[in-house]
Amino acid sequence: MTVFTTHTPVPAGHDRFDADLIERNLGPLREDLGLSPQDLMSLGRVEPGDQRETFCMTVLGLKMAQYRNAVSARHAG
Repeated sequence: MTVFTTHTPVPAGHDRFDADLIERNLGPLREDLGLSPQDLMSLGRVEPGDQRETFCMTVLGLKMAQYRNAVSARHAG
């Protein structure tokens, strides 16, 4: 079970990486999971089909977690 908690509700607080860096570092894992490069990138994008959007670790965490919450009610929206 995974719970994802966000602490920083502003864009500057979320790590984003280009496709080349993701492939260089996560390519072997991607292959083990049977995902295409595009499938993996889609997991880290707000708009999965937008080729211009970078990979966001926060988006990945939100999509893959079983539960999601925020540090305070103010940031939960």
